[in-house]
Amino acid sequence: MNSSFLTKYLSKLTLTINIILTVITWFYLIGTDNPIWYSIIQSYAFISFDTAKIIITVICIVWIVRSITDYELKTVLFTQADIQKEILKELRALRNSKEMHNADTAGDNFRIDFDKVDY
Repeated sequence: MNSSFLTKYLSKLTLTINIILTVITWFYLIGTDNPIWYSIIQSYAFISFDTAKIIITVICIVWIVRSITDYELKTVLFTQADIQKEILKELRALRNSKEMHNADTAGDNFRIDFDKVDY
């Protein structure tokens, strides 16, 4: 299991929650005929209620697109991180095997001259 396994699923969960909350908020704001909300829009923005609903719809669509784009970016970054970890493991294994090979060749060059040994 990759180390980013949990992070990938947390990212997917965050995307799902973000989209659900955005859609619920959109349904509430578009479906309500709340006169208090309407009077706030009229007093501060000087736009009609229908225009406010269109603006809210556009904002929600942009928010959902941004959420999906963030999720895709995270997924790509996690995949790249996994690939880089595998490359690093291969490089470490190659370095270790090269060090073992150097140790083996150094041992092969070591000679003992038994004629010079003192008894």
